[in-house]
Amino acid sequence: MKDEARKQARAERRAEFERKRVEDPVGARKDMLRGFAVMGVVAAAVVAFAVFGGDDDEVRAAPERPDVPSEFGAEVACEDFVSDRLRSPSTADFSEQVRTPLAEDQFRVQGQVDSENGFGATVRAAWSCTVRAVPNGNDHDWELVDEVQIAQRQ
Repeated sequence: MKDEARKQARAERRAEFERKRVEDPVGARKDMLRGFAVMGVVAAAVVAFAVFGGDDDEVRAAPERPDVPSEFGAEVACEDFVSDRLRSPSTADFSEQVRTPLAEDQFRVQGQVDSENGFGATVRAAWSCTVRAVPNGNDHDWELVDEVQIAQRQ
């Protein structure tokens, strides 16, 4: 029933347009151009919203203060310390990281790493790393508090 009503309404609109086109060709053309202009504005608004607005999948966080160490900086530092101890650091694929604040400037990071061993086989290892932020001007460096622990899984 709805399809029939839609078809009927569409047929009426076409007939009205055809009548206007025959009676007033300039007015019909203006109506058509006005419709295209509206569609263009709507399309531009959709594109602008997609590019500049809308929610990203990323969480928008408040900007970090460079003088305060972040747990993500600790994670990156620990991944670097773990990579330095791997046989093939370029093959390292880190996953399942858990960051635990221990103090304002100290973090423990634990996770998994897949990397190639000396025979070229990819093996998974659990790792743990504790780091402390060391002030360096407006930024900070990271130093190990304890030795990096890496345990290959069986």
